[in-house]
Amino acid sequence: VLSYGVETGSPKVAKNLRRFHDYDAIYDEMEYLSERNFLISTWWMVGLPEEGREEYLQTREMVIETMKMGIFPQLVTPMILYPQSPLAKEVEKFEITPLLTSFNDFRKFSTTLRNDEVHYPDLITHISKHQSAAETLEYCADLKKTIQENYQSVIEKNKGKVHITPFSAFSTGIY
Repeated sequence: VLSYGVETGSPKVAKNLRRFHDYDAIYDEMEYLSERNFLISTWWMVGLPEEGREEYLQTREMVIETMKMGIFPQLVTPMILYPQSPLAKEVEKFEITPLLTSFNDFRKFSTTLRNDEVHYPDLITHISKHQSAAETLEYCADLKKTIQENYQSVIEKNKGKVHITPFSAFSTGIY
């Protein structure tokens, strides 16, 4: 099993975060590996710096395209702005406004109960000029729905590699 922390389908956002952003190379590598006897999973984030609707839609499209290759989306999560992280130290540069800043604020991660909707508005750590907390939650929910709608294509593409039943290969975290 190979797991990719792709995080975003937007080259602009990836470049801004100083991540590898040659998406032609990323697609080529994923396609090459997906045609072999590997199970591949991806991790995705919403709420990254400079991610607006257009960048989110690029991520959504990449999730769909990678699923067509047979790649399992394992995790969808809002970005967490950790205190003292490089992003938290440069909120002005990235046009981010922290919503949680103190230890007591972050205790919510330990005290919030899991719910069936996997919807946690109190755990959104920041907003930005490009994305509100409500939009972050909306994009996460939309990405999860997109994954569910396209999941059968992943199962079909992986037939013969291993015995897979829906949602058994990974937790499909869709957290």
